[in-house]
Amino acid sequence: MKLLILVRQWSPTPYIMKLKELMDEWLPQYEKMVARHTYVNTYSRAKKLLADLGPSTDIRQLDRRRLSEYYNSLIYNEGYSNASVRLFKSTTRVMMDYAVDQEYLDYNPTAHLHIRFRRNEDRPLPQEKYFDDDELKIILKYMYQQSPHYGRFCEFLYLTGMRYGEAAALYPSDLIKGEDGAIQARIWGTIIYDDGAKKQKNPKTPAGRRNIVLSSRAIKICQDEMATHPNAPYIFSFGRDHPLAETNLNHLLRQCQEKYDIHKQVTLHIFRHTHISKLAELGVPLYVIQHRVGHASSEVTREIYLHVTNKAKQKLEQKIEQL
Repeated sequence: MKLLILVRQWSPTPYIMKLKELMDEWLPQYEKMVARHTYVNTYSRAKKLLADLGPSTDIRQLDRRRLSEYYNSLIYNEGYSNASVRLFKSTTRVMMDYAVDQEYLDYNPTAHLHIRFRRNEDRPLPQEKYFDDDELKIILKYMYQQSPHYGRFCEFLYLTGMRYGEAAALYPSDLIKGEDGAIQARIWGTIIYDDGAKKQKNPKTPAGRRNIVLSSRAIKICQDEMATHPNAPYIFSFGRDHPLAETNLNHLLRQCQEKYDIHKQVTLHIFRHTHISKLAELGVPLYVIQHRVGHASSEVTREIYLHVTNKAKQKLEQKIEQL
């Protein structure tokens, strides 16, 4: 590394920094700064950027025009969502910030890019972010029909509001008794995919480290799963020692969505939002809900909460007229 820097400084002609060289230098530095799951996701996007833009590409050629064309191609030629392309842009921005700091570039080319995002990808309405009672019954019945393991896992997400990675990473030893004797789930980690699925001890966010009380039904689900795989390291296991795979579950959920024509984005995460909506219906304060689901603050949680509570107020107004 030192020799390479000296070559750059004393070369009579401008040194050409190639994209692969930049990534090889930047990624190890970035890995030290962020959580493991953040690095793994960034590394995956960086690999695609490298393959698409070319490892030997001079980074000075990655100007605003070329990057705009690339991101637009991801949307309209490869079918990436607006949200996914924003993540690719964010990865590029952080990498190019490093290049500017190291004086490989004079400016960051990701600033003021013109990306033609799809207009039909407007943000979903609050009621489209969670299941109503009928949809929840349909989805859970379908998943139980595919496999009792899949059904129990999805129902557990609904009953607890956990993220996929939090629930999938639970060990039997993470079921503990609270001071009042109630059974709690200790959520102190998440599943990451780094050369296979493994548990990362730190949760997605600092607020994610928490203990939550489990209902009797949620406890029964855990007991049933542990009885099925008594020697597995995880409560929810696929086979002997692997957690349930997120991609398989989401694939089945999409099949159910198409079969029953459900006009919502049906992924495992919608069970979390459904849990929030049910707590709001029960009149649980917003700050209590945020603590339970591991949000220091969340626009989505607040949005669902306000939508549900406003619906409850409207129903109350209608009933008052009947007095």
